[in-house]
Amino acid sequence: MCSNFPSRHVDGRTQTTLPEQQMSVKISKTEKFESSTVPALPSSKKHETPRLDSNYFVATLMYRTKTSHQVRSSSNIDCSVSHASDFDVASSACPDNGLYISSVCLTSFLNMISSALENEGSSILDYSHKFLDKPAYPLVVEFVLHLSHDHGDRNLSNLRRHDLVRQFERDWNLDIIIQRETVFRRHPRLVCFDMDSTLIEEEVIDLLAASIGVEAEVSAITKKAMNGEIDFFASLTSRAKLLEGVEEKVFTELRNVITPTQGVRDLFKALKRLGVRTAVFSGGFLPVVSWLAQELGIDYAYANILSVSNHRLTGELEGDVVDAKRKRDLLYEIAEKEGIAINQTVAVGDGANDLMMLEAAGLGIAWNAKPIVQEQANAKLNGDSLLDLLYFFGFAVEEINSLIS
Repeated sequence: MCSNFPSRHVDGRTQTTLPEQQMSVKISKTEKFESSTVPALPSSKKHETPRLDSNYFVATLMYRTKTSHQVRSSSNIDCSVSHASDFDVASSACPDNGLYISSVCLTSFLNMISSALENEGSSILDYSHKFLDKPAYPLVVEFVLHLSHDHGDRNLSNLRRHDLVRQFERDWNLDIIIQRETVFRRHPRLVCFDMDSTLIEEEVIDLLAASIGVEAEVSAITKKAMNGEIDFFASLTSRAKLLEGVEEKVFTELRNVITPTQGVRDLFKALKRLGVRTAVFSGGFLPVVSWLAQELGIDYAYANILSVSNHRLTGELEGDVVDAKRKRDLLYEIAEKEGIAINQTVAVGDGANDLMMLEAAGLGIAWNAKPIVQEQANAKLNGDSLLDLLYFFGFAVEEINSLIS
């Protein structure tokens, strides 16, 4: 069992200070984390909010409610490992589906991240953790890690993409979001979104194509573009050409078949209450994007414009095309106009044409994204509700509920 240290309780967060001999748990870079070999870490004490400087990282562990393959849950792995006693996660009467982040998972995470940090020339001096949703059977757990050395952006990027982190995510069915712990992390001022398959469940171009019987052709082009297999501009003009002759009123009719992503309305309600500016940049078409922006109260909306003649689409485009570069530039332009620092911006998208925007933002989040996007984005979220985005800013479920009530 682990050693116990003096503890006290402040703000529901638990801190552990590691003795020198336990600051770093050595694990080979290629070693697989078998639950039967994970050593226990010491129990912890409650503490005040840590100082906000570059020696503090925050790691948010989120259980994946969506995954592309069968994996073990973090709560049903058969093992007899001792775990840190401060991880007071229930071991009986678990939820019906048996899925939650277990204490063994949390202990394993600390050992893994210690090894990954050691490879980057650092170690954990102390850490704190907080269950952001339900303490008994958590799906979201936040760690604040006090590191021994200052880490620049390159080190942060290396840690996010570290082989051990990626393997741990796969083994335990988690998304791990690592950020620098600063005041800007908790107070974003501009959040920018893609629309298709992000704010809404559908791809609007496919809905349009269905009205003229060219669904298969348009769908094939769209998928290749989103996966980065063909040039976006060429694919957009090809898809637009297939829409020639469609009545202009189709955009109004589409409103009845568009499904906002779960949690979207509550998310924008919360962001509005927090005073956060919002934007949507879409490679789709402006009539639908403008309508959705009005429905959700989005501050800025940009999309492609289809030419219309005699109330029918001509299949031609007008004005600037909203491609990957344009999305990135729009983020910069709005941030400058609003006087917002880039490290207080967030971008959310699912496709390859969102990558430049995701890279430019202070935090770029791949939402249920294509594999190529998940590999390159600095954060990812695979879930059912976009409202979970608020956990990345450190909000607990009680705070989220108060924002949307």
